[in-house]
Amino acid sequence: MRIVSMKKIYIMLGSCIALLTACNSSQECKCFKNTAGYEAKINTSKTTNKPTTPRKIAVQMWSLHDVTLEEAIEKLKPVGINAIECYPGQKISKKYPDVKLIPGMTNEQIDFVKKLVADAGMKIVSFGVASAKNEKEIEQLCAFAKQLGADKVITEARVITFPAWQKYCEKYDMYMCLHHHALDAPNQYYDAYVVNKYTAPYSRILGNPDVGHLVRSNINAVCTIRMLKGNIGSIHIKDEDAYGNHYSKACVLGQGYVDIPNVLNELDKQGYNGYFVIEYEDDWGKNIPHIKACVDYLKNN
Repeated sequence: MRIVSMKKIYIMLGSCIALLTACNSSQECKCFKNTAGYEAKINTSKTTNKPTTPRKIAVQMWSLHDVTLEEAIEKLKPVGINAIECYPGQKISKKYPDVKLIPGMTNEQIDFVKKLVADAGMKIVSFGVASAKNEKEIEQLCAFAKQLGADKVITEARVITFPAWQKYCEKYDMYMCLHHHALDAPNQYYDAYVVNKYTAPYSRILGNPDVGHLVRSNINAVCTIRMLKGNIGSIHIKDEDAYGNHYSKACVLGQGYVDIPNVLNELDKQGYNGYFVIEYEDDWGKNIPHIKACVDYLKNN
């Protein structure tokens, strides 16, 4: 109970401070305001709060959902990463043509996946975006992700299920990270205030902001990250070729409308130590050069 209550106090104080500092500065920063002049193409500022250790970089395998997991891992070998975030439903290999990466796989199939990943010098650090309809499925997801070697499940779970997520994350030593999509999503997890409010009582539930979806929704990504201080378990990092446009296309980090330098500055200032998960949702089948450019950007900035 002590950990839970301290988290709640910390998050609420952080949100208040973030709102005061973010929205009353000379560069007006209101998360739900058109800030195209603030996050504008192309931001040439540099990161100023460099991390003391190299950034931890992973790739969300949805970026290569047009091939099997085995083929995707082979494609990623030259990119220079050692971590991936798997998603539910990807076919694992032509060796098992009907097997998808979901709970219920046999131990033999899971061991096959783990060997694929290990032989490539990689590890699975998170699994999602996944959904569970009830407590039984929540436990199955936690147990499955743990067996894969991950310590985080990425979801858009309903608030009513949070007690069960807390229970099974504690049991399997996992964390649930709350993901969001754009404004047309069935929830409001793109709103940092909502995330902080409903996750505060739970020590094993954190945020998983997606800066691309934020900018597509006309929401200031830097302001959102600032409000989520202390409550970020993982982040989906990407750039977009338009601001406030639901149909924007992906582009290499630093070449679009997401204020990537200041997103990194804010995360570094906070001491964020989680994974930067690159999700490149475009140019299917030929996006490996773009993914590598994103990896290189994170390593060099």
